[in-house]
Amino acid sequence: MDMIPLQIFIPLNDDKCAHWFLLIMDLNKQQAEVWDSQPVSGSEEHRLEYIEVLQIIFANEMTKTRDVYFHFPSSTIIVPEPNSRMDNNHDSGIFVIRHMQYYNREWFREFNSEDQRIRLALEITNHPHNEMSESVVAAATAHNQADRHANIACNKVGQGFNNAGQILPQS
Repeated sequence: MDMIPLQIFIPLNDDKCAHWFLLIMDLNKQQAEVWDSQPVSGSEEHRLEYIEVLQIIFANEMTKTRDVYFHFPSSTIIVPEPNSRMDNNHDSGIFVIRHMQYYNREWFREFNSEDQRIRLALEITNHPHNEMSESVVAAATAHNQADRHANIACNKVGQGFNNAGQILPQS
């Protein structure tokens, strides 16, 4: 009989360097996975402190509900390979979100920061549970129409634009 996968995904922020990383507790395997897109030499000890704090919090909560108690520090802590690496200092949150969405899949091949940010914004905006989706789309449409009107006004003053918003050659 196969075990039901039992994992807890915990996004963590290292406040010493404003960096997000992901801790995945696999309760079946009794191991913790650290998905870190920009590991810093010496950060392992500091990040283990986060795990120890979580140990205390989870111990208190799990004993209240009489659930199975999971001792984080005695678990095996692994860094899965391949583990994605970012080449800037501002995409760690995107990496954490994508690792949660596409766990154990190599989504990060040929990572493009701008592309991922736009895709994520569209996924959030268009998600069926987003109660504000229609409002966001309406606001974006109104903004787009205002831009078109500004372009038409430019047409009257010097350089012009056609109906598609393309610049017309000057005569």
